[in-house]
Order: sequence, then C-alpha cells, then structure tokens
Amino acid sequence: MFRMLGFVACLALVGAAQAQEIRGAYLGAAYGLVSFDERIELPEVAIIPVSDTAGAYRLLGGFQLNSNYAIELGWTKTSGLSEDLGAFLNVDAEFEAATLRGIALAPFGSLSMFGGLGYYDATIRTDIVFNLIDGPLRFSTKDSDSGLTAVGGIQFDLSRISIRGEYEWFDTDGNTDASSLNIGVLFRF
Repeated sequence: MFRMLGFVACLALVGAAQAQEIRGAYLGAAYGLVSFDERIELPEVAIIPVSDTAGAYRLLGGFQLNSNYAIELGWTKTSGLSEDLGAFLNVDAEFEAATLRGIALAPFGSLSMFGGLGYYDATIRTDIVFNLIDGPLRFSTKDSDSGLTAVGGIQFDLSRISIRGEYEWFDTDGNTDASSLNIGVLFRF
C-alpha cells in the first residue's frame, strides 16, 4: 500500500515539475547574418546601390514574465557590408541597431515557437571611395533610422540554458531593407 502511495506521489510530482513556469532574467549572445540592401543617394552625383550579407553579432537581455511572455532588449552590429562597383567605386557600410521587443512563446515541452514585435533604433555608417586618376575621393555618411521590428523563431529550453534560432525583420525607410537570421544561447538566472 505504501509503495502504491509513493508511486502515485511520484507521478503527481512529475506532473507538477512539468507544469512549472519558466520565469526570470536572462542574458544571451547570438551570431548570424544580416541581409542589407540600400540605395545611397548622393545629391546631384549618383545613386549607389549596396546589397550584401554580412556576419553580425547580437547581445541581448530580458525578463521572462512567465512561460508565455518576455520583454527583451538587444543590440546588433554587423561586420563590414561592402559593394565594389569595378575598380572605380568601393562602398563599405556598417549597420548597428538597438531593439526593445515583446515576445510571445508557445511552449511544447522543452521546445517553444515564438514571435514578437518591438521598436528598433539603428545607425548606418557608409564610406564611399571613388578611385580617380588624381587619387581617391572619399565621402562618409551616417544615417539614423528607427521603427518597427518583428521576430519569429524556435527556442529549445534546458534547465538554465536556452538555444534559439530566430529571423528578425526591420521596417526601415524607403531606401533600405534589413533583416537578420541568428542562432544564439540564453543563460537564465
């Protein structure tokens, strides 16, 4: 009889352990690719297209309110995005963005699908070099952009670590398109 009660108690505890919510603060890092397309307009000179995919790293931190909702801050920076238009013109760009977003998770055991919306504030620094016969002619621009960002992906949760794959899209102005595909690790406190 005591063995049977012990067995039933163990089954009840296993169900309770599965039902425990994940909550609390977390920090993480991710690496991925940023796809970037921009039309740089030099007044009365030219329109220069820059289209490249470059490596990017992302640092993030957040607070998971319960198993279904989280609030997250992030910072993304690319390595050099570049476009070489023959020997005459070289363009290098760098994309950096800070994000604040709300995340909704749909957990299925230790695997969760998630999606979220938020706000981003980005800086795009562009260096343009015209290789002329008399020597190089250099231009530099620094543009700011902000707006809506949307994210979706899959997250695999272990006890204190989560592994995440995500796609993020930035609603940029009319001259620029940017999105990222990342894989990252989150550490929970």
